[in-house]
Amino acid sequence: MLVERLDEFVSTFNKGLAFRLDEDTGRSVITVYEMSSGDIIRQIPEKEMLELAQQLSLHARGLVAEKV
Repeated sequence: MLVERLDEFVSTFNKGLAFRLDEDTGRSVITVYEMSSGDIIRQIPEKEMLELAQQLSLHARGLVAEKV
């Protein structure tokens, strides 16, 4: 909800910046885009990093043992 409200606030004065929540990883994503064409200039974190984070979370289970 916070991400949506922040996106609405920024969009009132700058259409070149968007905030969203990545559904697969649950991470916040900031997209900078060309206002006239809609082309993405930069995404933070980058698409490849989101994919890597998702793959690591799928395969990392069981790799770390916790001792108390």
